[in-house]
Amino acid sequence: MRNSNPTAAYGRRLRELFRVGRTSLVIGLVALASAIALGDFLAALMKGGRIGEIVRESLTIGGWVSMWRPLEIFLYDWSPIRSEARLSDRLAAMPVRIRYHQRHSSRCMESRLASGAAKR
Repeated sequence: MRNSNPTAAYGRRLRELFRVGRTSLVIGLVALASAIALGDFLAALMKGGRIGEIVRESLTIGGWVSMWRPLEIFLYDWSPIRSEARLSDRLAAMPVRIRYHQRHSSRCMESRLASGAAKR
């Protein structure tokens, strides 16, 4: 049975996010390196022509776009999860007091309603 501790759940979410981030980073770096190498190769193959430069720059931009998700994960996505975990820890540490109030009997409520209606 898994631990129902909210802090542990946030820790699992954070570990999973970083695992996805590492995988995305490896894929992104391979894609970026491949795009740069292919762009340079095609630009050299086209002998420095204008089209070769456009192809090289397009592939370079595409390679950097492949880095978007890993950078997003490592720069931004982890912060809200950590903030939620801290809030959960603070809420869990708060003292809680529950007070019960006795309900009035139905006769008492009927007499109150009747006396209120008689005043009108």
